[in-house]
Amino acid sequence: MLSILIPAFNYDVRSLLQALVDQCRQLSTALAAEGQGRFAYEVLLADDASTDAALETANRTLAEQLAADGVRYLRQTSNMGRARNCNLLAREARGEYCLLIDCDALVCEPDFLRRYYEARDRADVVVGALCNPAVCPRGCELRWRYEQAAMPRRSVAYRAAHPYESLSTFNVLFHRRVLLDLPFDERCTEYGYEDALMGINLQLNGYSIAHIDAPLIHNGMDRNADFLRKTETGLRTLSRLTGPMQEHSALARLCDRITRWHLRPLVLTGYGLLRPLLRWQLLGRRPALACFFAYKAGEYLRITAGAVR
Repeated sequence: MLSILIPAFNYDVRSLLQALVDQCRQLSTALAAEGQGRFAYEVLLADDASTDAALETANRTLAEQLAADGVRYLRQTSNMGRARNCNLLAREARGEYCLLIDCDALVCEPDFLRRYYEARDRADVVVGALCNPAVCPRGCELRWRYEQAAMPRRSVAYRAAHPYESLSTFNVLFHRRVLLDLPFDERCTEYGYEDALMGINLQLNGYSIAHIDAPLIHNGMDRNADFLRKTETGLRTLSRLTGPMQEHSALARLCDRITRWHLRPLVLTGYGLLRPLLRWQLLGRRPALACFFAYKAGEYLRITAGAVR
């Protein structure tokens, strides 16, 4: 049995939900016609206490309409964060396999689920792919350029050569026992780093990973100011994740060297002067990724110095 798990917060998941149910129906029919037996599935949608009541109602209404297709709707009473929400979904799932999909994904291939079905036993964890929208949405230039720069590292060939590096759980299939034995780290109560930390823990605990070409489109491009806020939130999360995550993060290692070389006061002074200019550049129509990295390093130094709460 396949359990499709969708953690959601303030996002319209109706297109994703309907497309996944349609593919489940089609795959079930096709496998039966091929004599491969019955394909059992369920889809669990867990709303993490969304504050947009209209979106929450729309998502819940469609989920209830699709209940006969194995769709179940869960609603949290208070926001718990993506990591804890994913762990809840894993405990609620009934399937041997759990396909975790971000709520801001869009299905772009007619055989998306079939690709996962055929690769389900290649490893303990099977990772699909993330694609950007072909055109940058106006006002979302920073996130779009950041994701575009990451695309070479998202090819199947690169991921297969570096299976645990910067693991993305945008769409990923787990044997359910893996998620129960090694849940997402619930210290990640805010945005960021639960994916990368999961990759580290999978490697440390000897679980195998296979990477396949099963793409979904990342439709949730944040506007520039929103992405900066999420980045700052992620940096606060990183500052709390001591141990392997700090050792894995190039940004954390750089800032640690700056501190050990007694350069933190000098760098923070310079960053304080440049910060308004960096923000102006990053919020504009042509944000530079070099400025983005400098901004992240400066913010992380401020956070770890106790200048930001």
